[in-house]
Amino acid sequence: MLNKTLEKKYEVKFTGLAVGKHSFAFQIDKSFFSGIENALIEEADVMLDLCLEKQNEHLFLLNFKFTGNLLLECDRCLNKIEFNLNQKYDMVMKIGNFDHKTESEDIIFISPFVSKISIVTYVNDFLLMQIPLKITCDMVDKECDKVMIDRLNNLSNK
Repeated sequence: MLNKTLEKKYEVKFTGLAVGKHSFAFQIDKSFFSGIENALIEEADVMLDLCLEKQNEHLFLLNFKFTGNLLLECDRCLNKIEFNLNQKYDMVMKIGNFDHKTESEDIIFISPFVSKISIVTYVNDFLLMQIPLKITCDMVDKECDKVMIDRLNNLSNK
């Protein structure tokens, strides 16, 4: 479930735009994730540069460029880790009826009666795809918290 205020903050109005490229900038931080129920990411300092390229009245190309970092927890010792991002994702947005023949995760279909789109879900999904399956301090050239590791070892020996 998404917070309505969050959806409004990350809306992109595409009707009335001229053919060509249009740029939008969004800051992704703690307030972004606090508006998402059961968010897996809690903190971030990420800049999103969104380029929306209108090809014609029914076709838009969306280029998402993320730069910054996510604050994650080490799976071993629970240390906070700044995980750097510099990633791009491309999507296609088509205005019209859903076409099962061209169904794809990179193509979204929008009703002709809609004038704007909330990008919250796409941003959250793209950021979640960046999180490695195993998060450890050595990924960012840090050492695990020795006190925490000793405690865990003591518990596992008992």
